[in-house]
Amino acid sequence: MTATAIGDTASAEAEEPRYDGEYDLAFYATVITSLVLTVLCGVAFRQTPQPDLPPSVSQQVAAVYALACGVAVAASWRRAVLGGKLAALPLGKPRHDHINGWSILALALAVSLIAGLAAWAAAGQSNGEASLSSELGAVVVFGLAIAFVIAALAPALARVIAPRGLGGFARAATTAVRPFGLVISAIDSVLVFAVAEAAGAHRKNIFVRYAMLGGVIIPSAVLGYYLSAPWGLVPIAGGFVVAIAISRRWAWIEDDREIYMLNHRYTGAHIRIGFAQDLRDEALLSFMSLFFLVPLALWQVHKVWPFLFDITSGPPIQFWDWIGYFGTELAKAVPFVDWAEIYQVQGVARIHPTGVGRHVVFATRVLVDLVFLAALLQALSISARNAKQMELFRAGTLDRLDPFIEPREFRKLVRRQGGRWGLDQPALDAFPKYDGVRLAELSDPIHHPISLAAIALRRRDHTDDAARFHEQLLERAFQKTKDSGAIEEVLNAIRMTGDALHYDTLDHVRIELNGNRAMNRARERLLKMVAEAPASPDRTATLKSALLGISDQAGTQLRESVRDSIASARQIALRALSAMAMAGDPNAIAVIDQVASTDPAGQLRREAEGILAALRRGG
Repeated sequence: MTATAIGDTASAEAEEPRYDGEYDLAFYATVITSLVLTVLCGVAFRQTPQPDLPPSVSQQVAAVYALACGVAVAASWRRAVLGGKLAALPLGKPRHDHINGWSILALALAVSLIAGLAAWAAAGQSNGEASLSSELGAVVVFGLAIAFVIAALAPALARVIAPRGLGGFARAATTAVRPFGLVISAIDSVLVFAVAEAAGAHRKNIFVRYAMLGGVIIPSAVLGYYLSAPWGLVPIAGGFVVAIAISRRWAWIEDDREIYMLNHRYTGAHIRIGFAQDLRDEALLSFMSLFFLVPLALWQVHKVWPFLFDITSGPPIQFWDWIGYFGTELAKAVPFVDWAEIYQVQGVARIHPTGVGRHVVFATRVLVDLVFLAALLQALSISARNAKQMELFRAGTLDRLDPFIEPREFRKLVRRQGGRWGLDQPALDAFPKYDGVRLAELSDPIHHPISLAAIALRRRDHTDDAARFHEQLLERAFQKTKDSGAIEEVLNAIRMTGDALHYDTLDHVRIELNGNRAMNRARERLLKMVAEAPASPDRTATLKSALLGISDQAGTQLRESVRDSIASARQIALRALSAMAMAGDPNAIAVIDQVASTDPAGQLRREAEGILAALRRGG
């Protein structure tokens, strides 16, 4: 078959169905929730500029707060269900099982060990026996050494044991612990898709994201200050949950980012969130809010259970005193390498925990040591990774940038000139060679204005050759393990060249992918590309092959399985031939006639019969 120019085509379709009405519902619910929370803050301040509203008012405000937040979360949850991100039923699809049950048990064991040590220390301190002997210190050293040995040898042992199969006991144990992972995975997914999105985490506009996030966290802190105990704990808990949800969504995005740099696929099952937002700043700001939410929580807890803390004589204790107390505890935490204990520096705060209160303080220290420090280290590691990535890219070792750096770097290649976008030629000349397939994707008008730079780079590097992309398509289609995303990526690159289609290659690829359910969408995209091309004998033959499993080339009859296995793909080919048939093309009419009598899908046969009936009426 000869090649035919396809001309300009429309921009690529969205990767997944859009539910605009549902998106609006979630947006309006979040906006209304933020407004309601702001009004509640005004109501609280109007009642009294001092904390501790009357219990009846506090109870009502806390109930309205919970209801408003519940509406926003429910709307985002519904949106996630309609978008295929969360299951409508507990055992439905998609199933989230990204957290391993064994990991949960290991974490539970570690937490239990730490809690046990805290309980032992508290009990020993009450009777004056809380001390660490040198023998116990030796046990700690050897115990940690054994833990490190196990962590080092576990992968090697798994490689040795796995080929021989697991015993019945091991398989039963794995099955028994799996529900723990599934439950935590489900909770994690709800935090990411329902709670975080209810706080605006999925909004593309950064100002809208910050406004929605601030519209939830700031009122939570304000209401936690004004409401009397225990009702003030309700908004404080809400602020905690939102902060954790934002951090979890950020973690998911960073996982997607790392996976993309490994396989260069923007779409597919491996991408769970996508790259519309970089939530690093939002996550760090959410964690920053905990520096105020934690003292508020301690203050509220003390009001409910005053026996947890002893207060020295003086003026009535205020929120500022709790911030000071929490600050002295922070000074002893891991980020400051526990300098206060080493140099025996004691805090002078008026607040002193009792025996049980020490457990509360210990929990806040764990929160600081594990959560805050982990977030800070992750942010620093991301900055270092970005710097190293740019270094390798400038050196020519990498030919792609990650999804967050890429738009920023391409934006430097264009500038406004007289109200229109133009190229910054010196910057373009200095830009390293970029991956040709990705440049073809960025050439789509939906990426304007950086599409101008992508087109210019393709011309500069001679990476806009459709023949080269057809060769890559064949290579990816005939790999033993086929990747639908990789195939669709090359199809999009071919489409964006605006060059000639090699119909032999496309038909060969479709036949190779036929019958593979994972490749259904790839075949649909291939046939849409053929359908959008100008009419020609080779185009007709390719569409006929998809509909009937028959090729006119050399008059050969191909095997019946060559007919595309899904009706939706054949429908694309039928509708493309319909326009030709209406124009009087006899070959197209003949193919439609055969579809009307032989296609296995009744709906498609009826559609073909309708086309023939319209032709007869027109004749």
